[in-house]
Amino acid sequence: MVDDPDEFRCVAITMGENTVFLPGLWRSLTWDELVQAFSRHRTKDNHLSLNLNGKEVPWPSWPTYLFDK
Repeated sequence: MVDDPDEFRCVAITMGENTVFLPGLWRSLTWDELVQAFSRHRTKDNHLSLNLNGKEVPWPSWPTYLFDK
């Protein structure tokens, strides 16, 4: 759960070297605003340089079926 930087507040799921961003849960951004936010963190060779801060939430390792009766 990413808290900082504020423009990237999201759920970020990391799998190996790849990270999937699920934005808009707390602060809704348009796609253009999100693209601009990522552009501000690009390096000269067009790589993303970004430090994310937040908390790790364990991923369930088995189905929980919380809503099943």
